[in-house]
Amino acid sequence: MLKILLYGSAKERKILEEALQKPLKENKISFNIHNLSNPQQLMKNYLFNSSYRLIVACMDGTAAYVIKGDGSVPVSYVTGIIAFPPTPEEIDEKLIRNRELASFYASGEYTVTQRGFTRKIPYEECKVFQ
Repeated sequence: MLKILLYGSAKERKILEEALQKPLKENKISFNIHNLSNPQQLMKNYLFNSSYRLIVACMDGTAAYVIKGDGSVPVSYVTGIIAFPPTPEEIDEKLIRNRELASFYASGEYTVTQRGFTRKIPYEECKVFQ
């Protein structure tokens, strides 16, 4: 199960939750969303809590995200910015299909390009990234 932490005002968290639910359900990703508005609690109790794999924080009209690795490698974090409210395409590209969350993604393939060579890799083969 993908544990998600949403940080921001109640209104911002509601918008984020609604935007995330549809793509997660469409991709058959089981998830649990926790909401938080206290910045001290975020820093003290949740930012480094390994059980939360995705943290999305609303700030100044944008949303910043942190995707934490599964712990199989020393420290693995992916960070980025998405629009607020995020579009379904942006959620799919930057969050759902991110290789750090690959273990939660139920189907599909990834396109990898290296030195001019392109290869499509089925999700099942991407388990080595974790």
